[in-house]
Amino acid sequence: MERIGQILWISSKPSDFECPTRLLFATKGNLTVCEPAEVQTPMFEGPNAPQLICCAFEYVLLGELTLITALRRRYPEIPIILITRRPSTDLALWALRTGVHDLLCSPVSERHIDHICEFVLRQREERSAPPSQLAAVTPITGKIAILPRSHDARLRQLHAVRQQFESHPEQDLAQEECANQCHYSASHFSRRFRAEFGETFARYKLKCRIERACELLLVPGLTVSDVATLVGFTDPSYFTRVFRQSVGLTPSQFRDTGNEKKLLSPNLPLPPDQPNRVVSG
Repeated sequence: MERIGQILWISSKPSDFECPTRLLFATKGNLTVCEPAEVQTPMFEGPNAPQLICCAFEYVLLGELTLITALRRRYPEIPIILITRRPSTDLALWALRTGVHDLLCSPVSERHIDHICEFVLRQREERSAPPSQLAAVTPITGKIAILPRSHDARLRQLHAVRQQFESHPEQDLAQEECANQCHYSASHFSRRFRAEFGETFARYKLKCRIERACELLLVPGLTVSDVATLVGFTDPSYFTRVFRQSVGLTPSQFRDTGNEKKLLSPNLPLPPDQPNRVVSG
C-alpha cells in the first residue's frame, strides 16, 4: 500500500498500551510523535501539515477532550483517530459528534489500520488543494501569515487581538483595552475591527463564546453551569438566555440533539450588557 505521508501521533507519555498500534502506523507513513503542548507550535504548518492525526491517551479526561476539539477546528479536513484503553458509550457518542474519524481500543489489528490508511489516500486524491495548503484553513494563524511584511503593524496587532480572544473567549477584554494594544482610539478601533472582520467587536466576542460553548456542551461530564463558567458567564440562567437567542436552542436542547453549532444571525440583537454576569479575564 502507498504510504500516506505525515502522521501526527499525540501522546502525553509513552505507554505500553499504545506501542503496538504506534509501530503499525509507523509502517504506513512518516510518524511524528509529540506531546499535547507541542501541537500549539507552528511546526505542523505548511508542508508539514499531517495527513492523519492519532491521539493516544490511556485515559481520556477533559484536557484530552479539549485538545481533540481544538485539533478538529485547526485541521477540519484531516481525519483524527482516538486510541484509548478505556472506551465508553459516552466517549463514542462524543467522538461521533465532534467529528473524530474512529475510536479505537489498543491493540488494533493491522487490517483495521489498513482501512484507515485507505480512507486517507482516497480523501487526499479527492481534495483539490495540495497538502501544503491545508494549514491555511486555520482561522487566525493563516490570516496573520498572509499579511505582507510591509503591512500596517497596527493592523497586525488587530489580528493578534482577535486571535487572543478566539483562543480565550472566557476573557472579558474591554474594547478600550484592545484599542490601546493596537494604538487606536476606541472609536477608530471599532471602525477598523468591523471593516477588517465584517462584524462589531461586541458581536465577535459573543460569537466566540457561543461557538466555544457549543463545543464544550458535547464534552461528556460537563454541566450547563460548567460550560457557562468556562466561556465567561457567572450566571447560568443568563448564559442559557443568550445561548438560546444566538443558536435557537437552549444549551440542554443543543446537547440532546447533537446539533452542529450555528453562527449568530446578523440581524439578531445583542443581549443587553449585564455587568457582574461575565467572568473578568
